[in-house]
Amino acid sequence: MNLSTKEDKLIDKNYTPAISARIASLIVALFLLVFFASSSVFAGTSLPSTPPDREGYYEFLGIDVSEWQGSIDWNAVKDDGVNYAFIRAGATTSSNFDLKTDSKFDVNMEGAKAAGIARGVYWYSQATNEDEAVAEAKKLVALAKKYDLELPLVMDLEFSDGRFDNAYTSW
Repeated sequence: MNLSTKEDKLIDKNYTPAISARIASLIVALFLLVFFASSSVFAGTSLPSTPPDREGYYEFLGIDVSEWQGSIDWNAVKDDGVNYAFIRAGATTSSNFDLKTDSKFDVNMEGAKAAGIARGVYWYSQATNEDEAVAEAKKLVALAKKYDLELPLVMDLEFSDGRFDNAYTSW
């Protein structure tokens, strides 16, 4: 079938972008296949494992907890082999930057200590600028300083409700 020039242009206009997209997709897929085929996943290797000779090695098991875990039986946690816990002191709400103390913070700090579990403290941070980060850090220090900690203070940086976009542009 012979197509007119107008019909040829219409076909080129309608199908050329689709063909270009398919070719680009195939090139990307081929690149990914080559990349992963040369990686450890397809090369028959695996992730690092614990050495078979355990003598001289120490294994530490830790958890992080907050009010979201509810009431915790810290003695049972210790019996399960947990050596340390990072306990949330508080969190920053995403919409209005309200510094909220974790409702289970003191109970968890006391329970972990009584069970002989080493404790660190963290703040669930959503700071998007230096002033917010300083406010969170000051709140974390104020809550943590009444305890003799075995582990450090930690800022857990997480973002929701578009706050990451704000943080990213302010950095």
